[in-house]
Amino acid sequence: MYRFFLFCFVFLAPAFSGIPAKAGPVQDAIAAANSRDYEGAVSILRRAAVAGDVPAQSQLGLALYFGWWKKPDREEGLRWLREAANRNDVKAQLVLARETKDRAEALNWYEKAALNGDPFAQERMGRAYWWGDGRPRDVKTSVEWFQKAAAGGHPDAQLLLGVQYAVGSVIPRDLGAARHWFSKVAGSSDSNARIAQEYLGTFYEKGLGGPQNYSEALRWYEAAVKGGHAPYAEFALGAMYEFGRGVPANLDKALDLYRTAAFRQYRPAQYRLGVAYLRGEGVRRDLAEALKWLAFAVSWDLIDNVAPAEDKSVRSAFERDPELFQVRTGQLRPAAFDYAVTTVRELAKVPGLYSQAKALAAAFQPTPPPPPILIH
Repeated sequence: MYRFFLFCFVFLAPAFSGIPAKAGPVQDAIAAANSRDYEGAVSILRRAAVAGDVPAQSQLGLALYFGWWKKPDREEGLRWLREAANRNDVKAQLVLARETKDRAEALNWYEKAALNGDPFAQERMGRAYWWGDGRPRDVKTSVEWFQKAAAGGHPDAQLLLGVQYAVGSVIPRDLGAARHWFSKVAGSSDSNARIAQEYLGTFYEKGLGGPQNYSEALRWYEAAVKGGHAPYAEFALGAMYEFGRGVPANLDKALDLYRTAAFRQYRPAQYRLGVAYLRGEGVRRDLAEALKWLAFAVSWDLIDNVAPAEDKSVRSAFERDPELFQVRTGQLRPAAFDYAVTTVRELAKVPGLYSQAKALAAAFQPTPPPPPILIH
């Protein structure tokens, strides 16, 4: 699939884009190929490549290496790709980086392409320095590459920069810059758009990095929910309906959203659902359901009756970043954690209630998450 895409993007796209292409041997070769004169297309490119035409060297290398019009000749194809890459042809550099099995060589080609301004290669170099993968770990250099890639329109780099500006652990915290980069990704068709939409909804809801705007918060939360598997957005949207923020209060709709997020094992939603069953808010009061959901919310193993151990780092992290820690981690706020643990202990003392909740927990089937999206 990658090779087919590469063929379409690199060679055929100029012919069908509707944009007048610059005249030259590459366009002459395309015209010959469109007339099914494949030998003629290769001959045109080879003559120009031998004469030193870099685009022709790159296209000839691709055509021979991938066997577009004839049986692949990888040896000659690689020779022309290397010739073009050494003369700063970005397409050739990227193909060599992706095709080689030598990781060090791949990074060298990515670095050359990055220095030539390619956003994909710049993002790849950002990752290399971030993780210390083939390059010494250097967060400052990593961020510089991510900034270049983001400015060039790479959505992964834009999202990562948004997160880093929001957190402020690597670069100075700048919520305005975070909102800017989240907005770039949120409106795109990129696979990471849902994550940016959740963040952007939070920024508008809480007035972070700019004016508070409930209508915009609703818009982005709803977009994330429509995109699928967005438990934080489902929870946040539920809270807006519960408390009437930007919409008429609607507890039934709020509980539906909480329930969906709870089945996705989002702890704050499990906590809110447990409290609703405990108090009979919008649902029939059911202490067994309350015990089940509150136990889930704090990772209390009802099956083996293993109480949770509090992670004190979570408490301190909430104190440092009360506005965004939950959207980033899905952890309960410390006060909610304490209340849930205390309530579970009290409910477990009610005769017969623990065994009922244990049976409910054993039958629970969470909604499976999609494959993870790597952004860090």
